[in-house]
Amino acid sequence: MGKPIKTCENKECEAEITKYKSDKRKYCSDSCKHRANFLKSKIKNRHHNEWLKTYKEQLLLLRIILKRGRNRIRLTTLEDLNFDLGLLQAPSSITSPAYRIGEYIIQKDKQDDNFCTIKNVIITKNS
Repeated sequence: MGKPIKTCENKECEAEITKYKSDKRKYCSDSCKHRANFLKSKIKNRHHNEWLKTYKEQLLLLRIILKRGRNRIRLTTLEDLNFDLGLLQAPSSITSPAYRIGEYIIQKDKQDDNFCTIKNVIITKNS
């Protein structure tokens, strides 16, 4: 009696596996196994990946604003550009309410609460 025909558990492949040494075999090749595990982890980490994508979009938005020579901008303009203030790291001290995202610091303007100032912080490592 011959061995039963199995199908590859990779949803993109689902090829028939006719020759195998062990009944535990689930995938037709190592590349199918790696691809299936990648797809599983992508689904598992979907929320983190969405957050990371949004974070990168916010950094790009700040780069564009600074590249145009603007470091003081209305908060309503940031909201209109779908800037998510929830991604910002909390201020390090209460006296200086400066928020950080990546290499940028966003600080509310001291003269006008409707504006904020964006600064690019260059981080240097001491050798």
